[in-house]
Amino acid sequence: MNVMRGSDYRVTAHSQVSPHERRQAMQYVRRRARSAEDRQLLLTTLGLKTHTAKGDLMTRALPHDPYITAVCDALTAAGLELTGSSWTDDGESRGTYCYLNAVITLDPSGTHDTDDTDDEDLPAGTPWRHGLLLIWEWHTGIEEEDGEPARGPLWLFAELRADGSNEYPTTLPVYGYASPAAIVEATRKVISREIGAGHSFNGGTPTWDGQLIGDSWEQRAELDTACEAWGNDEASSG
Repeated sequence: MNVMRGSDYRVTAHSQVSPHERRQAMQYVRRRARSAEDRQLLLTTLGLKTHTAKGDLMTRALPHDPYITAVCDALTAAGLELTGSSWTDDGESRGTYCYLNAVITLDPSGTHDTDDTDDEDLPAGTPWRHGLLLIWEWHTGIEEEDGEPARGPLWLFAELRADGSNEYPTTLPVYGYASPAAIVEATRKVISREIGAGHSFNGGTPTWDGQLIGDSWEQRAELDTACEAWGNDEASSG
């Protein structure tokens, strides 16, 4: 697996398909992909998305690409290792409507991205032995009355399992458009278990006695405008 670091983390290629076709394709990917590598292969095969190196951007960008790139750069600069299994997307859906999202995979233990190390060979008690996901989502809020998230952004985290799936996502206690520095600080607290994981029965509420960590990104206004425009387009296509 190739590791993308810092400013080499870039996204995405999207085919010019209708929202309905994109939803159908993404649902197919979610059903068939058993790992991040499977997902990437299926997305590329379907022409929905591919990772590209710096200077090799393809087709149109998504509204949150610059924000997620800034977060990835900050994480890397802080010594928090990213793996190649990271992406941005606009094709996920929980109900009828799609939402913007990003997945950043971290390797806190230094073992998740080691191809020649079997799980049973890792020392007992190795923390985050399969990796840590940071997840950003921006929802339209159209289906909030049906139990879907309210309109706007949120950050989540989840521990990866050996089979490539993940534990129930937990809310990361930061602003929806948190600054990259805030994400770094919160991530360190997650890795140290100072922020504990939630569960499905409590809606992914973290074990955390503090307040929201850090501040918002300095370019949050521009980001919010771009996301709102995307959300309005999505609403009109439903």
